[in-house]
Amino acid sequence: MATSGGYRVMTTPVPPPPVTNLLLARARRLARHGEHRRRDAPRRDQRRRALAGGLRRPTPTCRASPRSPPAAHNHALLGNGTLVTWGLNISGELGDGSSDDRDNPIAVGGGLTGVKQVAAGEGNSYAVRTDGSLWAWGDNSLGQLADGRSGPGSGRAFVPVQVAGLSDARQVSSFGSYVVALVGGDGPGLTVKSRPAVTGTPAVGKTLSAGTATFTPAATSLRFQWLRDGIGISGATAASYKVTSADAGHKITVNVIGVRPGYAFTVVQTAAVSIPA
Repeated sequence: MATSGGYRVMTTPVPPPPVTNLLLARARRLARHGEHRRRDAPRRDQRRRALAGGLRRPTPTCRASPRSPPAAHNHALLGNGTLVTWGLNISGELGDGSSDDRDNPIAVGGGLTGVKQVAAGEGNSYAVRTDGSLWAWGDNSLGQLADGRSGPGSGRAFVPVQVAGLSDARQVSSFGSYVVALVGGDGPGLTVKSRPAVTGTPAVGKTLSAGTATFTPAATSLRFQWLRDGIGISGATAASYKVTSADAGHKITVNVIGVRPGYAFTVVQTAAVSIPA
């Protein structure tokens, strides 16, 4: 109680707002993340100190590659199209055939040459060659090697392995366990001459086919991606698709992609067909 101008003023303390479950969950996540970073800190700090004995300044024929945190390893692209690497190597992300950390630059193995761009993720590395092929190495627990596998027992690659199905990669970028590749030519797109349509019986267990799409100038090859409610279906990249129970009650479309050297990819999508529930 306080006195102001001859009057007694009653003050009531206001309790702090309650901590919500959302805030508690966020605090726990931050605490776990901090604990993870603290456990890794000695090895990461050791790698940073070791850099003092590594490449102090790139030579005119050596360019340091861009990398996105939280990668704890490094690459340098040399003027002859080969790579050297150093740093943490828990999952084979250095690509030298081992899981040994490296305090000084060492050549990436697997006979990888003709590299024009490289990217480092968390536990993984990627390289684009001048022939348009994309190469990956390191951890594969989340499918980072794009070989159709993920999860426990999906293996690691201690030397670079080629990513199947890509022959016209231009750039690659990685952040954490995510990777994005830019593919296709630099020129104008093809002109769509006729649009495709899905054929077949739209029912579970039946096979649908992508109709013919034509382009001007003519595409040298066609690629396909089937979609469920507008979202790509994993592994459904053939000209035909067998409807599964997961498609019941949803709409199916297919992207037909026209490819021709010197031209950008041109994508045309069919009208949707509904799969009965």
